[in-house]
Amino acid sequence: MSQFSSIPPTYGEPTFDEPRPSWPTGLGIFSIIWGSLGVICGACALGMTFAMGPFMEWAAKMQAQGGQSGSGPQIPTTPMPPELMPNVVQMLGAVVHPLGAILLLVAGIMLTARKPAARPAHLAYAAISILGTVIGMVGVIMYGNSFGAFAAANPDHAWVAMMQSTSPPAAQMIQTAVVSLIALIYPIFILIWFGFIKKRPEDMGPPSQELVA
Repeated sequence: MSQFSSIPPTYGEPTFDEPRPSWPTGLGIFSIIWGSLGVICGACALGMTFAMGPFMEWAAKMQAQGGQSGSGPQIPTTPMPPELMPNVVQMLGAVVHPLGAILLLVAGIMLTARKPAARPAHLAYAAISILGTVIGMVGVIMYGNSFGAFAAANPDHAWVAMMQSTSPPAAQMIQTAVVSLIALIYPIFILIWFGFIKKRPEDMGPPSQELVA
């Protein structure tokens, strides 16, 4: 009888680690880039919204000191009428947008680290971004109505003539509508992605150890 068993030894079934999904990294990087651009553009829009009056007065002084004249539009030296200044709703929209961009930037960093908090952070960004876009559009419509009423009552006003030649409210409304549609694409995608497709923390895979401190 043989000293060795004829039954070959068994070592068990080989195990393989489940591959980590790659979408959190790609989507997180895009959120970081989009959020960074939003912070920069939002800061510029915020500054122009709140500093429009002083900026126009400064531009009028520079124009007068430079002795500029001609057929082009001239900035009036009189104070800008309140009806032509950004309204409260526009100011609110200018504040909300940068806040959403900052939140998206933070959410993108968390998503690249595959932290569970990245999902609610992205959903919060989407809600804030959509709200800010709606507020901004309403503010522009209100501004157009205010400008139209002031222009009808003061057709020969210097500020009315200047603004109609450089930035008419109708053009602003069209521009705002186009920008708003573009701005809604990513937050709507985020709502669908994290609200209906990737709803569990496990969908992101294990956290990135090199990013988790």
